[in-house]
Amino acid sequence: MRQTIMIWTNFKIAELRAKYKRQDRTELKEMDMIELNAFLGLLYYSAVSKSNHESTSLICAADGTGCEIFRCWMSETRFLVLLNCLRFDNPADRAERIKTDKLAAFYGIFDKFIVYSQKLYQLSEYVPIDEMLVEFRGRSHMISYIPQKPRKYGLLIGALCDAKTFYFYNGYLYSKKVAIKKFLVPTQCVLRSTQPLQRTNRNVTADNRFSSIELVDEQSKRNLTYVGTVKKNKREIPNSFQAQKSREIGSTLFGFTNDKTMSSHVPKKNKAVLLISSMHHDSTIDEHTKKPEMILFLILPKGE
Repeated sequence: MRQTIMIWTNFKIAELRAKYKRQDRTELKEMDMIELNAFLGLLYYSAVSKSNHESTSLICAADGTGCEIFRCWMSETRFLVLLNCLRFDNPADRAERIKTDKLAAFYGIFDKFIVYSQKLYQLSEYVPIDEMLVEFRGRSHMISYIPQKPRKYGLLIGALCDAKTFYFYNGYLYSKKVAIKKFLVPTQCVLRSTQPLQRTNRNVTADNRFSSIELVDEQSKRNLTYVGTVKKNKREIPNSFQAQKSREIGSTLFGFTNDKTMSSHVPKKNKAVLLISSMHHDSTIDEHTKKPEMILFLILPKGE
């Protein structure tokens, strides 16, 4: 994977070098694997130290206020050259590939990353699914705008992680293309993310953006259990499970079928928290919190 990045980044550097009269400038030399590893390490370090949104002139400052590790590895100019020339694919056939895949410029390397993520890690029995907005303001029809997020613009990724270690195991970039037309879009998202886990009897959790009876049924067919909150406007929800003035605070209603359980808990007046589960099949209430076990299962850490 890194070899691919190095080859096509050097290809772009060569194009840039040809535009300069003095082509032996240090910042325009080819990148080797040692420098690529250093460059990737600096990107990781900047994220860990919360400086990935700072100006490089501040990070590389030599007056004692900058980050010394950056200047130890490369100059600010060289860092910017590598950042601007970073490429992941062959530009010669990119135009042809983009006709069928709008993400052709980097999806190949992203797929390899996912393959290695799954090859080198064994998931625990609990896997949450959620959306992750990666900040990006470049030119792309894939840009999503979510005003509730701290970084409002970016690439929206459906992510499946390990509940115990938060390890990123599987993911894909949201696009407007519909993969399985017979399912609702949220159901498609979960089915696509959990495809490597079929027949493993793991438990999947998600919030009300994804939950539906359709999804729970499809997960059961694949030997996966599901627990998640449900939107109150779903047609499958009985009227008695909705928020009502007559319901007491702390009360819980349960509904059962052969393979699914639905609960409606009242945390405060005129509010009801709805959950559905194919993992729980009883009306267990926690003695201390007075909440159903389904809610505690969702909010408590899954660590040992």
